[in-house]
Amino acid sequence: MEVMQKMDRDMMQGMMDPDPGQAWMKSMAAHHQGAIDMSVMIQHHTKNPKVLAEARKTAVENRKSLAELRAKM
Repeated sequence: MEVMQKMDRDMMQGMMDPDPGQAWMKSMAAHHQGAIDMSVMIQHHTKNPKVLAEARKTAVENRKSLAELRAKM
């Protein structure tokens, strides 16, 4: 729950940028970071192999997307 709340706060903070494009990029960066944080967290709290595999995959994909966004900001 805490990870989701942090992501929501960070996304809303990103939307405060006066430039709509930058606001979107900052909000999406926070969204991807939240997905990474949730994926890492669940890896510590489940033994379900299907969930673990999806969490690892999600973390990898979102790290890539986050890096791409940050490079353009």
